[in-house]
Amino acid sequence: MSFDTFYSIIYLKPYAGSDERLNLALFLSDGRRMLFDFSEERIQLISKLVGQASKESIQGILRSLKESILTNSNELNNLIHAQTWSESYLSYLSRYSTNLIGVTVPKSIKIEVNQDNFIQLFHKWISTIDKKELSKNVVIEERLSGFIHHSLEKLTNVNLKLNESIIPGILFPFTISSIGKNENPFMCEFLDFDMNLQQAKNRINYTLQLNQVFSNNNMGKASIYFVANEPQNENLAHSIWNNLRDWSGVIVVSESDVKQIENFMEEHDVKPLIS
Repeated sequence: MSFDTFYSIIYLKPYAGSDERLNLALFLSDGRRMLFDFSEERIQLISKLVGQASKESIQGILRSLKESILTNSNELNNLIHAQTWSESYLSYLSRYSTNLIGVTVPKSIKIEVNQDNFIQLFHKWISTIDKKELSKNVVIEERLSGFIHHSLEKLTNVNLKLNESIIPGILFPFTISSIGKNENPFMCEFLDFDMNLQQAKNRINYTLQLNQVFSNNNMGKASIYFVANEPQNENLAHSIWNNLRDWSGVIVVSESDVKQIENFMEEHDVKPLIS
């Protein structure tokens, strides 16, 4: 098996003119998938080196990077075309670092991009953070990659970018995790309320609006599945999750119950919307 995998490290340069550095974050990609995380433990230490204001600025930058990368981890090809998070772009960043933050030149490595390999690299180059804590940062699609590859990809269109030329009546293009059809449309969307609430809200809105388009086009009543675990905290995310479970025509299942979706697709002979 051949790999085109590379990784880059984001690091702190606490002293001007010095080669000393503190590794903060790791980026791993093969041009199709990407993983990213940073050490909260190390972030808490750097205020002693650079001051509280700079620490908070760096923490904000890394959290924004993480949200951007994880949110778009299934749309990497589009990002690469825009020269974002590609190997060449990271090489460019490595030459034009700020006074405090630097990026290493991407280094090739012969491994597969998966969570276990990422954790091993993270332990080697960033921090020996507890594996359980790091694993919490995996997007839901990564945790359910087997279900996506072995079930959804066989019977539906996965990560399909929809526009008005595909389905008349769509106001603006968007990407849906899984869409198919039998006698009626079928949709399956993944929501991670604890990790990215705004993304979850967007996906709910897109899916429900698409359902209205199907109704307007007399395409039948769609079967809509949302895969979403119960949010950990009693907050807005939990309220949205509860409301969604009560929404007519919507079925919400947890990660552990995706077999229910597999059974439905097989029993109703679901096929890709676009062959």
